Amino acid sequence: MNITEFFITPEECEDITNFVYKEKNNWTKNLNNVKSLTSGFRPDYDFLHNIGKHCCNEVLPKLTKFHSWKKSCWWVNFYEPGHYTHSHVHIPEEYSMIIIVKPSLGSYCLKFETEYTKYMVEEKQGLCLIF
Repeated sequence: MNITEFFITPEECEDITNFVYKEKNNWTKNLNNVKSLTSGFRPDYDFLHNIGKHCCNEVLPKLTKFHSWKKSCWWVNFYEPGHYTHSHVHIPEEYSMIIIVKPSLGSYCLKFETEYTKYMVEEKQGLCLIF
């Protein structure tokens, strides 16, 4: 598994956090593997479109031999105490991305597992992981 990271700015994190705190009351807890509040699939949020465009136009073409990418599915999760995510895969996606806008209190809550190894990710504000 290849994991690539980049960061968004603290100001972008603050803007996203403020937006999510206003929106989250309209969300539900209804994804199969994620037991947190979720925006649902493909919300029309400018910050997601902007980050997706950056990844498709700048990041993924540098990581791969392909120069044309488009995002296929996106959503936002908001975790409160007691919320969690089951182990899962993102098939059929070729790449997926996680953005940590506000890290959890436990700094290594995010884990990736392959057949051969486990990765523990230190959550940091603004961390974007493409895997």
